[in-house]
Amino acid sequence: MRLDAANSGKENATAEDVRAVFADDELRGEYVRLEREDGDFLQAAGMEDDDCVLEYRVAATGEHKRAKGELTLSRVEETFVAYLEGGDAWRSRWQWEELPVAARGCRLTVLLWALGALGGSALTAWVFLG
Repeated sequence: MRLDAANSGKENATAEDVRAVFADDELRGEYVRLEREDGDFLQAAGMEDDDCVLEYRVAATGEHKRAKGELTLSRVEETFVAYLEGGDAWRSRWQWEELPVAARGCRLTVLLWALGALGGSALTAWVFLG
């Protein structure tokens, strides 16, 4: 599984890699993403306890959901570790709501604008939304 963050990336990520990214504000930056070879992914953006967004997407079906509830950085980190370990236990940590297609496109536009304003170093990481 590939781990990407605003200022780092790694193929064949381990739980230790995930924890290291979440522990380091510089490496993590404004987003973290785990992507499987089949295109499924789990991603978080905002990365502040009061402004974090957690989403997953199943590539084969197009299912794209956002977590509801109190998203703390530590809970999001544990969800990433559980996702990396496989199975579906990570899903039970949250209530999920389907993202309508219109919301996905709007979010992509805002993220691309924001990343472009920041120099665009992580621009391609969010192109998969939508």
